[in-house]
This record gives sequence, structure tokens and C-alpha cells, in this order.
Amino acid sequence: MKTPLLELAAVSKHYEVAAAPLAGLLSERPKVRAVEGVSLSVAQGEIMGLVGESGSGKSTLGRLALLLEPPTAGSVRFAGADPQADLNAFRRRAQMVFQDPQSSLNRSKTVGEILAMPLQVHDVGASRVARRARVAELLTSVGLRADAATRYPHELSGGQRQRVGIARALAIEPAFIVLDEPTSALDVSIQAQIANLLVELQQRLALTYLFISHDLRLVRWLCDRVAVMYLGRIVETGSAAALWQAPRHPYAQALLAAATAERAAPSGIGGEVPSPIAPPPGCAFHPRCAFAGPRCAREVPASRGDAQTNVACHLYDGGVA
Repeated sequence: MKTPLLELAAVSKHYEVAAAPLAGLLSERPKVRAVEGVSLSVAQGEIMGLVGESGSGKSTLGRLALLLEPPTAGSVRFAGADPQADLNAFRRRAQMVFQDPQSSLNRSKTVGEILAMPLQVHDVGASRVARRARVAELLTSVGLRADAATRYPHELSGGQRQRVGIARALAIEPAFIVLDEPTSALDVSIQAQIANLLVELQQRLALTYLFISHDLRLVRWLCDRVAVMYLGRIVETGSAAALWQAPRHPYAQALLAAATAERAAPSGIGGEVPSPIAPPPGCAFHPRCAFAGPRCAREVPASRGDAQTNVACHLYDGGVA
């Protein structure tokens, strides 16, 4: 594997739930365990996919990777160092593209003002003229005309707004970008255009991506490696080719079967997704797994594997009995 650019080590994120009006003052508030003990690395120049159903913790993990939220436990390292030592420098090197370009762009600002803002915050460009030139360059780089700088977000199509969001992320020349469902809010006809743009930019600018999506077919085409997330934990990690050809974890198998059959949600899984406030003991997937045994309810499976795939499942670690 190439040198890691981003390293997450046993990262967790818990949110306290607001106490009920009649709850005792000394009673412990329940917690939403959005992310639980995740270790993940993303190599320099790699596109790492992160997949799972809604509510699996993907977006929270993306925010933790950028330290937009502090982890409850665990650590984040970037380029071998602690990014919290100089957050301003880290913000220049790590950016995010959001799912909904309409809500992530300031409607009261022109596109030019939106793109100039990160330049001003990070003191990039010696003058207004230099910044205007950089804005025009950014717009051209994402396939928009330079005169789009005078327009407001509501005057653009959804695909054009997402191009502006991508341009904003590129403004200060980052090395790493978290892409949080960047195509899911777009028409199908536009999704491929944005995906192609992301690949072209990644190759031309030597970028590293964490690509969050529920679309396994897009992930297969776009990503080098993929991590599968369920109820706050990573259950399988491997090359996109290996995951597509032979997924090992029962949950990954169900996701792939749903993608292959073009279903909205995986079938063949029993029961409902457990609450992250009270996740099941042991393997969080065991109440819905057809292969679960007594051990699955007792022990959290460790991640084990080879050069191609790592899987956290007792089926590959001595059995489920």
C-alpha cells in the first residue's frame, strides 16, 4: 500500500440525547453511538469509497476525518502528523464537497464571492485582481464559464451548483477532499458528468478522495478501495474489484446483491436496523444475519484478512458457535 495520507485510529463519535423532562438529574443520558472504534487509512493519491445504508455513520465519519467535529475517542493523523496542532494549515489541505449544493452555498452571495471567500480567509492572492483571476480559473477548471462569477446560486442548475461546490473545495489547492454523496441530489443524466469531472480533477491535480456514497455501482467504477460501514463500524475493507467480485461479510453481500438487482435497499436481511442508541452486543449485524451464532452476540469481531480484503466477521475467525 502507498504511504497513508489520512489515518483514523479507533475513532468514535457519541452524541448525548436530550434528557426527558421527568428524567432524574443524576441519571446518565443515553448516547447515539454514530461511529464506534473505526480504524481506516486512505493512501496518497487514492480514491477510497465509503458505503452503507442511510444512518450507518458515513457522513459523521467524513466530518471526523476533517475534524469538523471532534472525536469522542481515537485519533486522526494527516500526512503523519496530528492536524489539531495547526488546524488552519490542515484546513488548507483538506476540504469537503457536500451532498446538497443548494443548501451548502450562500444564496445571498454571488458565485464569485463564494469562491473568493476561502481565498480571503486563507490569505491566498496578493490582490483583488489576483483573486478574481483565481475565481475565473476555478470556474473554468470545473467546466463553467468565467462569467458565472456574477450569478447567484439560484440562477444555476443543480449540476452547475455542484460544480461551484467542487470549485470552492479546490480554491486553496487542497491535497485531500471528502466527497459526501456529491451526486445523489442530482438528476441521473448529470451524475455521470460530475463523476467524470471528479476523476479528471483527481488525476490532473493528484488529489486524494474519501468518496461517501450509497451507490455501489458508482463506487465500483470510481474508487480504488472500498470500506463498508454498518451501524457505526467498518465491517469490510478491500479493493473495489475484490469487493464486487467476492464480498465476504454478509452485510456487504446483501448490499452488492441489491446493487446488482438495482433495488433501493438490500433484501434477504431480517428485522430492522437497530438503534444506534442501543446497538446490539457483539457484532452489531448479528440480529439480522442468517449466519449468526451464539459467539456473534457475545464478541465484537476483529478485522482480519489479507492483501485484498479485511473483514470483521466470526465466519472467518474460528466460527460463530
